[in-house]
Amino acid sequence: MVVYSRWQNLEKIAVLVDGAQILSFKNLGKLIDPKRLLHVLTEGRKAVIARWYQKVIIPDPRASLEVKNHIISMITWIVDHVVADNFYDVKISRKDTDSYMVADIYEIVHEKLAETIVIVSGDGVFTKPARFARRSGIKVEVASTKKWMHPPPLAKSLEQECDRFIELADFEDKILVARATEEGISEIK
Repeated sequence: MVVYSRWQNLEKIAVLVDGAQILSFKNLGKLIDPKRLLHVLTEGRKAVIARWYQKVIIPDPRASLEVKNHIISMITWIVDHVVADNFYDVKISRKDTDSYMVADIYEIVHEKLAETIVIVSGDGVFTKPARFARRSGIKVEVASTKKWMHPPPLAKSLEQECDRFIELADFEDKILVARATEEGISEIK
């Protein structure tokens, strides 16, 4: 007897999220929910890998209380919204996390762990790994924005190297958990 899983024929994807870029949108009043983001990116597909990469800066002991509180709130947010839900593997480092993402892209390609890699970042450093993935037969999608920031946080070289560009602003109603304003954060239902 053959047992079929509902996941069997779904496209296998790897979602790699540059947490620093996602958190930078908070300064624009856009607080993205990691769980909702993953749901939008994987709709109709199976995420075999979902990783969130976050650089954490440990403040100088002489730093102002405001700086320390900002860093503590960022770490708390990551723990509450990314780590606790177990939707993502989390790689936190005091150093540049882009190098970890690049290494993981090469590993995914070499080991053929996914049919598509979704890079949630606009950093140009991912251009060569994206080109390598495409030449190896793996589709590459880039999720970032051209609408929320000017100039956009999207390297033209990376956009040209991807098979599909996903504009995060087009999914604003589905991925935002809240709108941050000077008065505070108002939740989106």
